[in-house]
Amino acid sequence: MHRDHKNPVPRTLRTLLAAAAVLLGCLLAAPRAMAATVEYENLRQLLLDGNPSLQESSYFTSLENIEYQLNILERERDDMRDYKKEYQASDPATAAQYERSADSLTASMVRLRKQLDRLTNERTSSLTDTLDSLEMTAQTRMNAYNQMAAQAGAKEKTLAAAQRSYESTLLRYNAGMATEADILSAGDKLLQEQNALESYRQQVTSLRRTLLSMLGLPDTADVTIGASPAPDLAAIAALDFEGDKNRAVNNDPTVQMIRHTRGGSTLDRQMNDLEEQEAVGNAEASFTNTRNVLQARLTEYSAAQAGLANAQQSYDGTLRRRPAGMATETDVLKSESQYLSAQAQFTSASISVLQAWEDYKWEVKGVGGNSGQAGGMR
Repeated sequence: MHRDHKNPVPRTLRTLLAAAAVLLGCLLAAPRAMAATVEYENLRQLLLDGNPSLQESSYFTSLENIEYQLNILERERDDMRDYKKEYQASDPATAAQYERSADSLTASMVRLRKQLDRLTNERTSSLTDTLDSLEMTAQTRMNAYNQMAAQAGAKEKTLAAAQRSYESTLLRYNAGMATEADILSAGDKLLQEQNALESYRQQVTSLRRTLLSMLGLPDTADVTIGASPAPDLAAIAALDFEGDKNRAVNNDPTVQMIRHTRGGSTLDRQMNDLEEQEAVGNAEASFTNTRNVLQARLTEYSAAQAGLANAQQSYDGTLRRRPAGMATETDVLKSESQYLSAQAQFTSASISVLQAWEDYKWEVKGVGGNSGQAGGMR
C-alpha cells in the first residue's frame, strides 16, 4: 500500500479539518447576533461598546455626533407636540403624557445645544464631553420609550374595555334600551382608544429604533430594553439646594470661561466683571428652573401615587362584587382598565421624576443648562 509520507494525516480527516477551518473562519469573520438587554445603569458602557470609533473621535466628529442627536431629538419632540395637540380636546390624559415627554426631550435639546455651543467656542472636545452628551440623550430617550411602552400597555386594556362597551351598547340598542346617540358615543370612544394606542405604539417603535441605533445594537427581537429604575427619593429629599446651586454656577462652562480670561487693563477687568455677573445670573436662573421642574415632578408623582391607590381600591371592590352578581364582566373589565391606566400614570410619573433628577445632576455637573426658561428650548 502506498503511503503519503509528506501528509501522514489520512485524506478524509484532512478534508474534515479543512472544512472545520473554513467554517471557523466564517464564524469568526461574521458578526454574531447575541441576545442583549439594555440596562439604564449601563448606558455609558453600551455607548462605548457599540461605538468603538468614539475612542478616536476628533473634535469635528464630536460636533457631528451632537448635531445628529439634536436633529433626531427635535423630530421626536415635534412628533410628541403634534400628538399633544391632536388629543388636547378629546383625551386630556393622553395629551398630558405627550406634553411631559415633549418637555423632557426639549430639556435634553437645550443641554445638547449648550454643549455644542461650548465645544464650538473652545474648538476642542474630549471623550468625556462626547460621552456625557450621548449618555444624557440616551437616558432621555430610554425614559421616553418606557413611558410610551407603559401607556401602550394600559391602552390595550382600555381599548378592550371600550370594545366590550360598544358591543354591549349595540345589544342594548337592539333590545330598545339604548339610543343611536349612545351607539355613536360608544363608537367614538372606541375609535379614540384605537387611535391613541396606535400613536403610542408608533412612538415605542420609533424611540426603540433610535435608542438601539445610538447604542450600536440591532433592532431585533433578541434585544430588549430594560425598565427605567425608580428614582432615589431619599437622595432627592436630602438635596442641599443652596450648595448645589453654588456648584452648578462654578461648573457652568460660560462662567468658567469668563473667569479664566481676565483682562489686563482696568477697563477690560470691569467688562469682565460685568460679563461674569451676567453669566452667574444666567447659571443661577438655569439651576433654579431645573430645581423647580424636579419639585413639580415630585408633586405629580405624589398625585399619581394617590390615584393608583384609589384605582386599586376600586378594582378590588369590583372583583369582590363579581361573584355575588353585583358587577358584570364589562364592569370588571372597565375597572381593570382604569386600574392599569392609573398604574401607567404612576409609572410615567416615576420616570418623570427620574428624568428631572438626572437633569438636576447634569445641571450641577455643568453639562448643558436650560437657560432659566420654564419650557426650555422652543
